[in-house]
Amino acid sequence: MLQGILEGNTDRESLLEWINDYEGEGITKSIKFDENGEPENISVWAYKVENGEIVADQEIETD
Repeated sequence: MLQGILEGNTDRESLLEWINDYEGEGITKSIKFDENGEPENISVWAYKVENGEIVADQEIETD
């Protein structure tokens, strides 16, 4: 959202349009929104502690 504002979308309508058309790299993966404004390709991971470290355990199905 900050990138959208930096690109001059400073009112609700233009920022919403920018978000709806957004497709780009997030922190961990590419992000794209569907027609309802929800992120596509959601992934949820379970983590566990192993030898004192937090490690990914498995991806959880969201559908």
